[in-house]
Amino acid sequence: MSVFDAPWASGPIRARGERALLRRSLNCADAVIAVSAFTAERVQALTGRMSTVIPLAPASWARVPARAEVRAVVDHYGLPDRFVLQLGTLEPRKCPEVAAEAARVLGLPMVLAGAGTEAPNLAPGTMGLGYVDRAHVPALYRAATVVAYASRYEGFGLPPLEAMACGGVVAASAVGGIPEAVGAGAVVVRANTVESWVDALKELAFDGDRRTELLHRAERVVRNRSWDAVAAETLAVYRTVS
Repeated sequence: MSVFDAPWASGPIRARGERALLRRSLNCADAVIAVSAFTAERVQALTGRMSTVIPLAPASWARVPARAEVRAVVDHYGLPDRFVLQLGTLEPRKCPEVAAEAARVLGLPMVLAGAGTEAPNLAPGTMGLGYVDRAHVPALYRAATVVAYASRYEGFGLPPLEAMACGGVVAASAVGGIPEAVGAGAVVVRANTVESWVDALKELAFDGDRRTELLHRAERVVRNRSWDAVAAETLAVYRTVS
């Protein structure tokens, strides 16, 4: 739904094409499945259609890595001992510069990973890894002092949930479906401002008890999400239209 709600994040041709495709698909579908209540609300506002909400689950590769694996990945990329990480393709919706400035205020390096993050014009104090092998992602999440997602729009928020599944301490913007996705397992930042992000990162980077509490909460959230459940709920919707 981002092509309707955040067309500035896509090229104009792509946004027009996807809007036309989605309108037709949503209007003629026998049933609609949405990944979050937020997305379901946006579908209803656009088309009047009701959706069945089936949240996603972490991918099979998202797991807590061993300490040796974390150390090997830290050495491989030459990462500092403490850093803030945002992993994902560099695009207008992601706003890494907000978290990067907050990290700079706190004296923490910012590490960006994902397509486009090797660009030369990153914010001061930011290290760009470019595209990283998926096999390294769990260790990157685990190695980070805080995993930050300063997004401006998300229909669900799978990367923060997967970071939680890898044992990452997560802070994420309170936009779209992110609060639903992370539940009590992450700090949700209500305002996407440097000041709000400084408060969130400071709490998670320097309060050991709060970090431990959040990791335990994240573990409980992740434990309640599985692709077996997603598949079963999806199959139930298919049976209503068969």
